[in-house]
Amino acid sequence: MIPIFAPLGDALHLTRQVTVQAVLLGEGIMNCFNPTSGVLMAVLATARIPYGQWVRFVMPLILLWGVVCIGALIVGVLIHWGPF
Repeated sequence: MIPIFAPLGDALHLTRQVTVQAVLLGEGIMNCFNPTSGVLMAVLATARIPYGQWVRFVMPLILLWGVVCIGALIVGVLIHWGPF
């Protein structure tokens, strides 16, 4: 994903750290409810939890994580989080 998003971040005048953080936060959130994730589906099958029930359970948490991630990215952009 980074080879795709790095030039996009450069075009938007974002630092590489903010671009990488955006990709990592997005992947972390998506892996919690992505039905093509083998690990998630295996764990749900082992626990005998239907996927629809899992999505209803985890959706409020995902929305909260989304708000926190957006806030963190806004702070990173505003402080020009960059090379150290």
